[in-house]
Amino acid sequence: LYLFGGVVGGADNVTVCRMNLERESADEEPFEMAGQLARARVRPQVAYGDGAFVVSAGVSSAGMFSGVSDAEVLTAGEDGLLAGTAVDFSPLVESTGGTSYAAGAVAGGFLLAGAESADGTADTYELSIGRSVTPTAYEKRASHQVLLAPAEGTLELPVSLVENLGKDIMLSGNIGEDLVRVTVPESFEGSYAQLRALREQEGRVYLRLLDGYNVFDKESGVNLTL
Repeated sequence: LYLFGGVVGGADNVTVCRMNLERESADEEPFEMAGQLARARVRPQVAYGDGAFVVSAGVSSAGMFSGVSDAEVLTAGEDGLLAGTAVDFSPLVESTGGTSYAAGAVAGGFLLAGAESADGTADTYELSIGRSVTPTAYEKRASHQVLLAPAEGTLELPVSLVENLGKDIMLSGNIGEDLVRVTVPESFEGSYAQLRALREQEGRVYLRLLDGYNVFDKESGVNLTL
């Protein structure tokens, strides 16, 4: 059992602790030092595979418990202690601030889902442990702003209008008394024709509440980004 980061003495912490499951008495310390993170995190997400940990997300008490961006890989050094190295997303992702990732172990490494790539083709990245801390774009996306079936954490939007804007598709509909307009990339996992057919059938799409949304405010007559 490992503990990563947390708050110690009122400040964010980089320490990694491991529970001593072999202690012989209750007087012995239950945890022992196991290494350090590359940056302090509170309640981070942790994935493990092939002797390595990927630690991502979490919050910072110093920033009013705002999210911590990026991810790091922890592997054991010659001294047996874990040391964190930041994953280098810069060749693929332009956005850096406030970007969190969710990681999962797969054969030979990890997949990390988070920020969209600079070219707009990927939001999931493959990291091979032992080769480099620079990931490569994965061939499939983990998430889309608009789903055609309900899922946890989504908001139902009855579709009243579908517009083809070229590179994007705009969906409009009312949630309660509010008109909501959402644009999705043309490459989203569906099609313009499919969305038009959905509108004609008085169907619905489901908004995943992870990205920004363009909401039209009837009183001011302007679009608001949420």
